[in-house]
Amino acid sequence: MSDEAELKLKELSRQQLELNDTLQEDPLNNALAQLKEVLAQLEPFEEVTHQMLQYLVERIEISEKGEPSVIYRFSLLNEV
Repeated sequence: MSDEAELKLKELSRQQLELNDTLQEDPLNNALAQLKEVLAQLEPFEEVTHQMLQYLVERIEISEKGEPSVIYRFSLLNEV
């Protein structure tokens, strides 16, 4: 390999490492990974069970107008 190609390869490898570090530090990426693990434990399922609801839902609030609001155990789901 030429010196120029080796330098380019080293630079791209360094950039890849930086991007991987950034992904690992990203709170949204971490939350998605955590949610993915939880959902993988619940698969496969045909219907929502009582145990699933207990695991995923922290509480359900009803407003004065009678509108329900689901508070999930995962902050990522609360933003949906």
